Amino acid sequence: RMACGVGACWGCTCLDPDGSAAKRICKEGPVFSWEEVSL
Repeated sequence: RMACGVGACWGCTCLDPDGSAAKRICKEGPVFSWEEVSL
């Protein structure tokens, strides 16, 4: 479940592989290439 669904709360983030930036699943996703995120 996402808190807001519009990217304002940053509750749905996942980090990129080097940990320098967060991607919002509700805005930039929900589908990512495996190279774009760190699980």
